[in-house]
Amino acid sequence: MQNSNDEHLRPEHLFAVMDLPLHAIAEHYGLQLTLVERILSGFLSDNYSLTDGTQKFFFKKHRHTKRDWVEGASLAEQFFAQGGVPVILPIVDKRGAYFFEHEGSFYSLYPYVDGRHIERGLLSEQASVSTGEVLGRLHKRGAQSTLPVKETFNPWDKEKFLRIEAAVDKILSEKQELSEFDELTRKSLQLKKHCVLGGSPTFEDLGLKNDHLIHGDYFCNNVFFDEGDRVSYVFDFEKAQYAPGPYELFRGLFVNYFSIPTEENLRLAKVYVDSYLSEYPQPKDVLRSSLTAAYLKQIHSIWIEEGHYLKGSTRMDPLLSSQHTLNEYYVSNRERIEKYLLA
Repeated sequence: MQNSNDEHLRPEHLFAVMDLPLHAIAEHYGLQLTLVERILSGFLSDNYSLTDGTQKFFFKKHRHTKRDWVEGASLAEQFFAQGGVPVILPIVDKRGAYFFEHEGSFYSLYPYVDGRHIERGLLSEQASVSTGEVLGRLHKRGAQSTLPVKETFNPWDKEKFLRIEAAVDKILSEKQELSEFDELTRKSLQLKKHCVLGGSPTFEDLGLKNDHLIHGDYFCNNVFFDEGDRVSYVFDFEKAQYAPGPYELFRGLFVNYFSIPTEENLRLAKVYVDSYLSEYPQPKDVLRSSLTAAYLKQIHSIWIEEGHYLKGSTRMDPLLSSQHTLNEYYVSNRERIEKYLLA
């Protein structure tokens, strides 16, 4: 797997290269591989491009450090592939396993796919149709799952949001001069806090059930398209979980279309939803509750700000601008958008 916009290895990541378990790869796969580059597009995992001199491979260090959680993601990949979803499956090692453990971490080796991405906010009509249809097939399959996947939908938490927001605000208030990122953070948190304090239903109030195995992170960055703008592959099942199926439909919609809010992208968002429903019809009340759940999960999201100010990580910083843009757009137009999408 490969993003055509991946950056090359940077000096601050050289330490990770020194820890690459190349000898373990040789032991498990019988392959003598060397590093091509570290792939920096992922925000929650460490990924590398490796080669044996004739062909390339995609090497993933899983974010989970417990075997049963990694096993769940691996089973999800196989389950969806068997159900007709175009999944990039990892290479099986000498023991017939899809991943291996080395010094407390888990790794998988994949065939290298030089795939084509379409950036968020720039999806064509055909891409919108295809992403909706493929997700519908994925959720139809996921409704049948009895796999022992550990991860489940984690609802929004008002108290946690307010606690982290207060801690970040304290740091900002103690600064003598705010950077451009600081200013954006303050603006973003003011909008989120206003919405959070405005009152909202709980997950239980919405009557939704965690009854589908979903991809967990289905949006344009985790699919490849062919030259006709049709989905050719789906990948990165690290967040596979049990959740309300249509919740993921709207979560992906926010990122894919509202990061660059235009009337055309709103129309394409409707195309995406309708294409999903043509593949996997849903009751109107479930759709409405799922859209509300996606909005509330989004507006309570504070992981970027928490990472930057409380955990010392700037890796997610580039996402804040697009997140704030889509939040502003949706909050300002929520009633109109919901009426249009659910018509």
